[in-house]
Amino acid sequence: KCLNNENLMPTEISKKTRLTTAQVSVALHDMKKRKIVRCMNEDATKGRIYQCTNLGLKIIETLDSTGFNPDR
Repeated sequence: KCLNNENLMPTEISKKTRLTTAQVSVALHDMKKRKIVRCMNEDATKGRIYQCTNLGLKIIETLDSTGFNPDR
């Protein structure tokens, strides 16, 4: 959810979520395959920036409307 309206690098996501960078990278890879996020600068080897796709934003909206809170 931290990508909701932001473009972030994996290290920034890691700090916001308190997950390791490795965990974030695996999750981003999986979400990218499912077209939930996209990499804005695919050719970069470092400092890749990710953003939610329309599908990702729709998923967040749906979860929010159900009262889902991942921090519980």
